[in-house]
Amino acid sequence: MSTWNHRVVVETQDGRQWFTIREVHYANRQIVGWTAEEAPGGANLAELKADLAWMRKCLSKPVLIERDGKLVPYRATGARSPRPQPADRVEQGGRVMLTRTEPA
Repeated sequence: MSTWNHRVVVETQDGRQWFTIREVHYANRQIVGWTAEEAPGGANLAELKADLAWMRKCLSKPVLIERDGKLVPYRATGARSPRPQPADRVEQGGRVMLTRTEPA
């Protein structure tokens, strides 16, 4: 039986780590393939919201990384597991603005 889910996959771009969401496909509980970087979508706003909710579930699963043509757990590579980074607090004109923090 084949199944799929969304997973976070870390890759290196221009010497920096970049975290993406991919569809990962399984057969007999083994990873057999994955898509290019995934973007949420839907035929209407309700479908887009449902797709985003489905994709968010991958944030609680172990992060994967490609090694030798296979996806493996990020921690298994000897690298530290990524931790969510707090947003930077920026104040402009008396208002607090939050900006995305780059992955470490």
